[in-house]
Amino acid sequence: MDINAMDVYGKRKPRLKEMEYIKNLLLDFAEGKATKVSYWCIALCMAILPWIGIQKIVEAVLHMYGIEQLCFSDIVVEMAVCVVLVLIGIVGIFCILQEIKNIGKDTYRQDILQERFYVVDVEIVRFEKNPNLETSESLAVVRDLEENTIDHTFTTVNWQEISQTQKGLIVIFEKENGEQSIRYRVFPCYDENSDFCRKIVNR
Repeated sequence: MDINAMDVYGKRKPRLKEMEYIKNLLLDFAEGKATKVSYWCIALCMAILPWIGIQKIVEAVLHMYGIEQLCFSDIVVEMAVCVVLVLIGIVGIFCILQEIKNIGKDTYRQDILQERFYVVDVEIVRFEKNPNLETSESLAVVRDLEENTIDHTFTTVNWQEISQTQKGLIVIFEKENGEQSIRYRVFPCYDENSDFCRKIVNR
């Protein structure tokens, strides 16, 4: 039977070292390269677009004054003012992006550090490689231990570890007001005899 991820069976709190293992994995994901790259791409776009605007402004002003070549005159002062204003705008936009990033990151980190989440043991029903994902990841359909298939595709984390058992863990966050959210990723199950798990726990 297909079910919503929030209705999955077997939600539980991680046990002892399993908790540290899951927290470290989640923190790695929270501070992952993809998140940093996305914010830098936004910042870069916001920095480039104003410069395109400056070029158009300069062209318009030069055309208005009938100037063929740039010389040191009042027009240079006007352009310098434009450049300074745009730079101030770029810095302001960058600061706003950083604040947005820090707010989202801090909220997510606090949820992790304060252990406001549950895990659910799942089995991999089927999976497929996605060329757009890293080699260590796959797209997977999962089901809970009552054999209810979740009606959403998950991305696996460290597929090499998951593929050995075809089992994993999903994480459901729960706020103090009872609101729940899920990260559609499957993490490898914790195994105290696994070198991979010991490495994650001992970070």
